[in-house]
Amino acid sequence: MAQFSSEATRVAEALTQGRGFSDPYLTGPSGPTAQMAPLYPFLYAGICLVFGTGPTGWFAVTAFTSLVWSTQWIFVYKIAAFYRYARAGLSAAVLGCLLPIPGRLFKWEALLTGALLAWCAWLLIRILAGDTRRRTLIELGIASAAAVLSSPAAILIWPAWVLILGFRIGWSQTLRVCLWVAAIAIIPIAAWTVRNYTVFHHVFFIRDDAGMAWVSSNNDCATPLVSKNIASGCFGREHPSGSLALLHKMIAEGEYNYSSAEMRRNLQWIDTHPGRFAVLSLQRAAYFWFPVDSGDRASFWYGIYFSVLTVVSLTSLYLIRCGGFQVVGSALLAYSATYYTVQFEQRYRYPVLWITILLACVGVSHLLTLMANRRVRRANV
Repeated sequence: MAQFSSEATRVAEALTQGRGFSDPYLTGPSGPTAQMAPLYPFLYAGICLVFGTGPTGWFAVTAFTSLVWSTQWIFVYKIAAFYRYARAGLSAAVLGCLLPIPGRLFKWEALLTGALLAWCAWLLIRILAGDTRRRTLIELGIASAAAVLSSPAAILIWPAWVLILGFRIGWSQTLRVCLWVAAIAIIPIAAWTVRNYTVFHHVFFIRDDAGMAWVSSNNDCATPLVSKNIASGCFGREHPSGSLALLHKMIAEGEYNYSSAEMRRNLQWIDTHPGRFAVLSLQRAAYFWFPVDSGDRASFWYGIYFSVLTVVSLTSLYLIRCGGFQVVGSALLAYSATYYTVQFEQRYRYPVLWITILLACVGVSHLLTLMANRRVRRANV
């Protein structure tokens, strides 16, 4: 059976039942929402409308998720092969495809976001190599809009990518690229903004849940991890998805007004607890790069694997300094920043997991080549 037990899929369920983009909270119906980015709920709802919500529908969701996951590794191989690291790219793709997908990721947008970011990176690398045809720029505009409408945090990557473009292909050419990409990307983003303004009578970027996310992550009882905050009851005391009383309060005030008030309340808490906020932020940053969660055995071993990849990939980023790997490395560093301020869970790592695996494999390949060349030089002396 298709699963509707996450906030993203609850919105999808509302769409399939004709209630519109609404009701994400796990505690009950709430009316129209902007708590989620729209792309994944609409895709999930579309699959359920075509294939139903029974076993066939769930098989379709599983197949779609697996296809997205596989497509991401195609881009990984293409990026590595473009810079003559085809074997390393193939190794990265095989490692990625063999990595089991946790069940939670069949109900969230993480894998879709990862594939879209890989698509964007591949197109940007082609532009760096001189492919500035309109077709390529239009494709990048579509991919960029889709990435942002899947995860608004993707917008943090673009300033870094614009700087890389500017220094590598010149600022006049970069301006042309940015204008084309922005002209295409702004169409679907503006359409969603108009929808939100029509419903909530306020202009905001994609989603309006920042206040709720921050206040449930930064408070007197918060820990860096979502799992521990849920287990302790801290999340339930601070977020409408964990508290029926807070859900009713949010409905009475309206989602936008409630989230805005929560943001103001949280900024006041941060102002009076700067040390506590700093410690939580540092702990969340550490968990992003080394996501070892001892509360669950599977998550623990995933975390160990990701932690090893972090060390190898960041070392590789230092060793290999060509433009393409700067593109993916800057995406990894920029995307991570948004998760230093909110409670962490491992699914937040998956949109950029492909980057760490790619960089790790390329770095190992580069190091082995250097060692082989050194042995050849010694043999010829």
